[in-house]
Order: sequence, then structure tokens, then C-alpha cells
Amino acid sequence: LIPAAGGEPEMITNGGEINNWLTEWSSDGRYIAYSSNATGTGGMDCWLYDTGTGESRLIASNNGIGSCQLSLGAKRAVAWRMVSRGNTEMYLLDLESGTEHLLTPHVGIALANQAEFVDEDTLLISTNIDREFVALARVDIDANGVPGPIDYIAGRDGVELAAFEILANGTIALVWNAAGRSEMQYLDLTNGAVSQGPELPAEIVFGMEASPDGTKLAMTISGSAAPSNVWSLDTASGQFTRISDSRHEGVDLATLVRPELRTYTAHDGLELSGWYYQAPDVEQAGRMVLSFHGGPEGQSRPTFRSTYQALLANGISVFAPNVRGSSGFGKTFVNLDNGALRFEGVKDIEATYNYVVKAGLADPERVGIAGGSYGGYMVMAGLTEYPDMFAAGANLFGVVNFETFFANTEPWMAAISTVEYGDPVKDKE
Repeated sequence: LIPAAGGEPEMITNGGEINNWLTEWSSDGRYIAYSSNATGTGGMDCWLYDTGTGESRLIASNNGIGSCQLSLGAKRAVAWRMVSRGNTEMYLLDLESGTEHLLTPHVGIALANQAEFVDEDTLLISTNIDREFVALARVDIDANGVPGPIDYIAGRDGVELAAFEILANGTIALVWNAAGRSEMQYLDLTNGAVSQGPELPAEIVFGMEASPDGTKLAMTISGSAAPSNVWSLDTASGQFTRISDSRHEGVDLATLVRPELRTYTAHDGLELSGWYYQAPDVEQAGRMVLSFHGGPEGQSRPTFRSTYQALLANGISVFAPNVRGSSGFGKTFVNLDNGALRFEGVKDIEATYNYVVKAGLADPERVGIAGGSYGGYMVMAGLTEYPDMFAAGANLFGVVNFETFFANTEPWMAAISTVEYGDPVKDKE
């Protein structure tokens, strides 16, 4: 904790091998919500730090990953809990009595991503319960503190709601993920009308924070030829002002390559997509790197990647696919590589190679494969299953053995990963 007026920082959580994640301040500035595994039970629990007393208290226990969002008066909170990758739940907490009520009952798998209090008795959440794509829903809380049913108030077919923020006069700012690019709209909470938002200065919005009076939005924006910066949006005029300056000495941003979205077909007919960055002044069928994202529920998007631009500047094109298991394309698609379906996801590596070669984008003898984290696993799987396909491979901090992954990772990470990768005991064979 650091005084805004200056002074020495004070550590308010234990260091060492304990994980601590900051969530938010309460609206009055007194309380700080954060997640921590300080209890030693293996989960990332919800804690509340009181700046007035200097004390922390546990407000919700979680088996795996979890976090809490505070109400305006810090009397209630929403506890977000990841049951497994691709399946999350939200609970309404009474911080005085400690009681919990399930906000997001569902059968099967579903995501509940974000929750915001409009007031003490009204919640907005983003979820895909009983839907394919994440949308915005409203939940009303009765006089006894019991939440009502989920009521969807804004959704789009084929497009995921990525984030929302509450503005002034009942207006909600919505940011959608349309195949990787961000699109902005406004929702009038009083009548349900949706209007188009301003054109963004770059392709992707990563986060939003409204000013206290709700008339401005601070946003982190990045793009394929635009390093991440913080921008301020005047919601009345639609005018963007860049606040920060990510410096780029010696690099002319105007010369950087912007990708185009390509679609192709997997071995079983499933439609896949990817972002094609063509190296300038190079024949199409030249050198290429296939770059696989991590997650595995991540998504290749047209964001700023200095490594891509370095490859492109050296005459090497890049293709960044979204194979099955990627997020942003609906509930079904993101779960198509779970468990034993992992082998189907690996086959998408071959389908991606075949596409870039047959489309004349790459020289079949000069294709490399790269990726980090789960993308690094895909590199190792690609080099193992298709040893004659790739001229080079770069595994950046990738998983190479799921047995040792489960044996050595944090308990809260192992707890959420059995559905995705398989159970290390039950599915050992």
C-alpha cells in the first residue's frame, strides 16, 4: 500500500511463497479486496483489507481460483469461483452475516466472467448460461438479500461480450470480441436501447475503468501496429485522448504489418481461423512461422507483438491460428479439446500447415512453429507428431509432460485443470 501523496510502501500481504492478487478498492476507499492462498488449503481465497485498522479478514474460501467484487457500500460482494477451466460460478455474499447465495445456477458448463453492482440491490453480470456466446445479464436482489433469476439484456449472435462498465445516467459501455477485434456499444439500462459506440483508435480494448462521475472511460488499447497505451474517452463527444506513451524509438509504427483474418477447415470439417501477417516485399510462398497461443483457452488476436514484427522485418511471414479450444468463438468451440479430445486439437496443427501451404502463403519446406505456455506444448506436439513438416520449432516455457505439470504446479492450478487436460490419476493411461 503506497500513499498517493508519497511515502514509503507498506506490504499488506505476506511474501515468500504465497500468491496474492489485487482485485479492487471499495468505492469509499477504505477496503481492498484481494485473493490469496495464505490459509495453505490450496485455494485462492477472498480477503478484505481494512485500511483503517490495518487488518485483513477472510471473506470467502475457494477450492481453486477465486476472487471477489465489492458492492458500492462494501456490505455485499460477489465471489467468482472457477470450478474448472471453462466452468465458473458466482455467489452473492453478505459480508456481515457471511451467508452465500448462488447467483449463477446452471447445468453442465458455463462461464460467468464479470460482475458489477449498479446499486446494492442490482447486479450486472456477463455470462453464457443457457447460451452459446457470453452476453450481459441483470440480477435483482430482494429485501432478504436473495438474488433473483438471470435476465439477459444485451447479447449478439456469434460475438462474445468481453467487458462492460457502468457510466452515468444508466448507460453501460459494452466491449465485444468479434473474432478477435474489439467493438464498442452503449446500452441504455432504462429502456434497453443499444447504440453504436465510437471507432476505436486500435483493434483491441483490454480493460475499462469509469471516472467517479461516469462521464469518462480510461481504457487500455492495443493493436497490431500500436503498442499498449492508456486512453481516455469522453463519452459525450466520443473523443479519445491518449494518456500514456509507450515509447518506440527507432521504430516507425506506420511500417508495421497489420494482419488479415483467414478461415479454413480442419480434418473433420470444423471451421478454424487465424491471423495472417504477410512479410513485406516477399513473395507469398516464402518463409513462415505458425504461432500458437497459450491458455489453452487463449485467443490469437491482432494485438501488438514485437516478436511478430521482428520476424516480418526479416522477411518471415506469421500465421497465428485459433484452433479448437480457443476462446472467443462460443461455449462449444472452447471445449472441443478437453480430455481425450486433445488429440483432435493436435490434428489442427496439420490442418493449419496444410492451409498455409495450399493457399500459397508459405513454402512447404520453410515453415517453423512457435508458442509459449500451452502454445509451447503445441510446438512439442507438432514436432513430435509431424517431424517432417517443420523446418524449425521454438518452445517458449511450454508444457512437455502433463504428469510433471500436475505434480509440480500450484494446487489451485491443478484443481481447475483436470477437465481440460485429464485427471492425472483417473486418466493416467
